[in-house]
Amino acid sequence: MDCPGNLSIENLNGCAGSNEKGYELGTPAFISTDTVENQILPFAKRITPVWKVLESMELYKTQKPHFSPLVKYEARMREGLAIATIVNFSNLLESTLKLQFSCDITIIEGNLESLAEYEPHGFDVEKVRACLTQLLSKKQTANELQKEYDNIGSEIHNSLDEGKLHEEINQLYQKFEEIEKKLAEAKLAKEMI
Repeated sequence: MDCPGNLSIENLNGCAGSNEKGYELGTPAFISTDTVENQILPFAKRITPVWKVLESMELYKTQKPHFSPLVKYEARMREGLAIATIVNFSNLLESTLKLQFSCDITIIEGNLESLAEYEPHGFDVEKVRACLTQLLSKKQTANELQKEYDNIGSEIHNSLDEGKLHEEINQLYQKFEEIEKKLAEAKLAKEMI
């Protein structure tokens, strides 16, 4: 069955059904993004049970992926790649939600870099990016403060060491002055004899 060149919703609906060999072609290749506007996907949704599960996820309900970058792949691969993209995006969000302030900065940076892979597919990543950027900024500030704290601690330690040295030097000066005084007294006593 040939689909007309004009890719309207009606034409896509006409493409659903079966081909001349009797193979199921799947549901029409579009999803509704809202009540007014329909979005065309670059593949037919043939793996219906998987799509039902994915589309029931809260994550999917808040997103409007169009998967347009998948047109560069063979048609038979597009649906699987779209499913993998949704699952990977879900995994990224899940790992982002589990981040602790104590996690390494490279993990936060990695999650931020990964977000860029999903934007071309129509995923809205701005809120996640804002949270990760804020966490990264606070983490960097905390690291800077920790370095400053360590430096101040080192300076205090050095100051304490210097203070001890000054105290020892003062004690030695006092002893030296006492010895000089005794030496002067001894010289004076010797001269008087």
